[in-house]
This record gives sequence, structure tokens and C-alpha cells, in this order.
Amino acid sequence: MDKLFGLFKGDNSNLSAPVTSGAIQNMDLVDEAYETKMAAFEADCNDGKGEAVACHHVGEFYSVVKEDRKRAAAVYEKNCQEKGYGPSCFNLGRLFRK
Repeated sequence: MDKLFGLFKGDNSNLSAPVTSGAIQNMDLVDEAYETKMAAFEADCNDGKGEAVACHHVGEFYSVVKEDRKRAAAVYEKNCQEKGYGPSCFNLGRLFRK
């Protein structure tokens, strides 16, 4: 788990960009370093066999950044049903409302 959270240590000054209506206004935040961090979350998720929090972040990445709601729903559903991870259940429900 330390490996997972260690990814976000360092300069986070660019994280204060305003966010409205669930959309990222400053797409410069999604750079190669961010993509690398998300690849690490996917590895930690290990197709649903890893840490529930890592899988949840993978679902958020697909939903918000990549706007691939079908893939996000699959991640959330597996994480909700197999891990009982409440935030993924909540986000899955939100996807169905859209």
C-alpha cells in the first residue's frame, strides 16, 4: 500500500486547478507522469485481484479522464461486488444515473 500512496508525494501545486461540473478544465494536468501513475494503479488493482482502493482509482480514471464510462462501470462493478468497496458501488450507481 505504501507503494500506491507514495506515487503522490512531491510537488502537488498543479492540483489546485478549478474543477467544475465534474470535468477537468486544465487538461495539462493529465501528462505522461499522470498516465504513469495510473498505470501503477492498474498494476496494483491487478484486474480486480489487488487493493480495492487502487481499483477504485482506476475506475475514476476511466470515468473522468478517459470518459470511458463502460470500462469504468466494469471496474466499479467488480470492485463493488467482489470487494464490497462502498465508494465503487456509489460511483457505479452514479454512472447508471447519467
